[in-house]
Amino acid sequence: MFIRDAVAMNTEGTMKVLKLAAGMKKLEVFLHVSTSYCRCELPVLEERLYPAPHRPQDVMHCVRWMDDDLLKHLTPKLIEPQPNTYAYTKSLTEDLVSQHVGKFPIAIARPSIVSAAHKEPLPGWVDNMNGPTGLLVGAGKGVIRTMHLNDSYLADIVPVDIAVNGCILLAYITAIEKPKEIRVCNITQSGINPLTWGRALDMGRVHVQEFPFSVCLWYPGGSPKSSRIQHLIALFFTHFLPAYFVDLLMFLMGKKTFMVKIQKRVNYGLEVLQYYTTKEWYFTNDYFVSLREKISKQDNDTFYTDMNLLNWSKYIRNYIKGAREYCCKEDPATLPQARRLQKQLYYLDRAVQFMDGWLEGLMDMFLLSGIPRPDEYKINNMQPSVAEFYTGKNILITGSTGFVGKVLVEKLLRSCGGINKIYLLLRQKKGVSSEDRLKELCNNKCFENLRTKQPEVFNKLKLVPGDILEDELGLSNDDRQELQKNCNIIFHSAACVRFDQKLKDEVNLNTTGTLRVLELAKTIENLEAFVHLSTAYCRCELPILEEKLYPAMHSPRRVMDIVQWMDDDMLNYLEPKLIASEPNTYSYTKAITENLVAEYQNEFPIAIGRPSIVTCSWKEPMPGWVDNKNGPTGILIGSGKGVIRTMHCEASYHADAIPVDVVANGCILIAYATAIDRAKEMRIYNITLSGIKKITWGQIIEIGKKWIIIYPYTLALWYVGGTIKSYWLTHQFCLIFTHLLPAYFVDALLFLLGKKTFMVNVQKRISHGLSVLQYYTTKEWHFKNTNFLSLQKRISKEENDVFYTDVSALDEEEYLKDYVLGARHYVLKEDPNNMPRARKLNNIRYVVDMITKIILVGLFLWFLYSRIPAMTSYVASIDNSLRNWLNGDKSYASIE
Repeated sequence: MFIRDAVAMNTEGTMKVLKLAAGMKKLEVFLHVSTSYCRCELPVLEERLYPAPHRPQDVMHCVRWMDDDLLKHLTPKLIEPQPNTYAYTKSLTEDLVSQHVGKFPIAIARPSIVSAAHKEPLPGWVDNMNGPTGLLVGAGKGVIRTMHLNDSYLADIVPVDIAVNGCILLAYITAIEKPKEIRVCNITQSGINPLTWGRALDMGRVHVQEFPFSVCLWYPGGSPKSSRIQHLIALFFTHFLPAYFVDLLMFLMGKKTFMVKIQKRVNYGLEVLQYYTTKEWYFTNDYFVSLREKISKQDNDTFYTDMNLLNWSKYIRNYIKGAREYCCKEDPATLPQARRLQKQLYYLDRAVQFMDGWLEGLMDMFLLSGIPRPDEYKINNMQPSVAEFYTGKNILITGSTGFVGKVLVEKLLRSCGGINKIYLLLRQKKGVSSEDRLKELCNNKCFENLRTKQPEVFNKLKLVPGDILEDELGLSNDDRQELQKNCNIIFHSAACVRFDQKLKDEVNLNTTGTLRVLELAKTIENLEAFVHLSTAYCRCELPILEEKLYPAMHSPRRVMDIVQWMDDDMLNYLEPKLIASEPNTYSYTKAITENLVAEYQNEFPIAIGRPSIVTCSWKEPMPGWVDNKNGPTGILIGSGKGVIRTMHCEASYHADAIPVDVVANGCILIAYATAIDRAKEMRIYNITLSGIKKITWGQIIEIGKKWIIIYPYTLALWYVGGTIKSYWLTHQFCLIFTHLLPAYFVDALLFLLGKKTFMVNVQKRISHGLSVLQYYTTKEWHFKNTNFLSLQKRISKEENDVFYTDVSALDEEEYLKDYVLGARHYVLKEDPNNMPRARKLNNIRYVVDMITKIILVGLFLWFLYSRIPAMTSYVASIDNSLRNWLNGDKSYASIE
């Protein structure tokens, strides 16, 4: 749309309505319908107002006096970086609406791509050819044969009746609550029942066979192209050449030509739409989701907004049926005739495809030899089950004594009984031999159920003494040859997970260690899958992390080289500049290691699993199992013992914490999918909660505090308390008064009693740990996890119950209760039988805490009270001095 028309309709039109609204005496709410694509340059669009790029009044004034030529010349620069005048003027208009805040209650609804009705007024009802409807009709009539589109990207489509219900509820809530600020509501499906463009097209192809259009140019076909060059080539051969051919025939027959004009209009429409089909956005929609929580169940049935209730296949079936009946005005009675025509076009299409295939072969040979084609998933309806696949397999696991490693070994032994052998690469550590470490592993609480019910499975474990820090992994010749001959799958989970480790140590373990495992994998004869465990936080500077490989900031091999020859002082000096936007050496080395792994994707099938924050087990090996104090576990224990009283954290930000058993199941399914599909390109799986389960840091802390009070620790410094701080300065202030000052006070008492001091050192370590963690608790990310979610769809319901990865059924209250009990039992080794004693001690700590607070408040008030006479005397002396000065007292004259 021309900028003058867009401003006149969207901005000036809204200004006129606002002026009318200002004169309405009984106005309860003004609801402005905008678009969720109002700021397309942002990958994440929140439910808040964004500053307009220009003042709306200035733009309206500008379009009034400029002529068309000048406006056309100015438009590209004016709307930049918006893709079109629609998005630009919608952004302007939101700013205009916000200027009326305070005059009457205002709300802004931002629907995404509005499509046909879900239920009302009629399923599939639609009355225009805009957006997806035009694509659907054009493709169904055989006019559209190609489109520039990324089929793995999410299509944020919202049925028109859900958008309308959302507007009604938004107006209702705004009128009831009368907020002083503008309420913004993203009416989108982000994170709710996601649908990709590719999946939508696949379902459309199926249902258009059931409800074909009566008037068609050709049999429906064609395909989307993620490469623009491929799309343009296909456009020429499937749109323009046939159009010119048809018009030539029409001209020779003396008829009016039309096909080239139609295709030019179609191609213009495709060019406009491709901006939205080749990009992906994430719209936060917490407020939209919360609307249905504010009304009754009966009202929810009437004013439905829950996108989870949508069956996309049924919806697209109704969409095609509705487009046929309501847009194309085709009588349902014409369906038999349409199906006969469809059948005739099908045979004609097959006949033409013989020649088309021959031409495509020539095109591939001469024109497309240098253009890579996207790898496609191989579909095998006869693929084995997970248990069948792992039968007879030999597996190598690195990092088997780690948190994830233990659960992975336990799960494989318990649920994949047909496994032949699991090789565990173990090194000597702190004077403990690898043999003794294997015994310790098998005696761990994690394997308690196996020791009781399936003790024979431990015979499947085979120790492989080695160390990823040594050349060639420190393997003996016999062990190396056995692995080369027998190993089928490698799970590489060994890593240094400390955030404050020196760069040299992180690189040696995470990057060089991985290189040694990759080099071994290259020599294995029958390797079916190599799964590398990375982290979802591999590129922390990005707000949205997709399931794709991000280019490394530096060459992994060059980084490995410099840590070998640079001394520690030089590396310490270089480190901040080297890791740049990454918060620590851990995420930096994980990022460059992914690129190192990618170098081997043509050697053998590779996949990368990226878990987010790994927390205690949900169900297996037992609820709440955890064996370390890393991350949230350390915070939980520190708070429970009364040591942590303050924390820098944004309570409203979502915490992406994934149970360790879900991570282990994800790894097992990733290896299964990688081996079955044997994809040419490395696949990446974000093992995260995003789009499945939402829980904030504030909710975690409040629920955790509740359970810690019910199930307290026996040994604790103080009663559970303290708060989280969103402001760094407030947190630092509290850190001094609630951490450091009490620590110095305790150490002073210990020193006077002749005992060893320790509290200051403990608090310094805690403060350092909190400063490292606060990067993750004061920022928010969205992780795309389509590949991870697809894993559960390729296995049976029965196997989904065994190798569960769907956390939508996880109960936060119950899970955090198990977490508190698990940390108490498995980490702190506290006997459950001492709970009554622990509760008594906790009650005593509570009384001491209250008495201390009363004393401190009393001392503070006493201090203020005791200073009143002195302050009164001081004020009186100043007052007396001023009076004397004003009266011209000679004692205040200048000294001669």
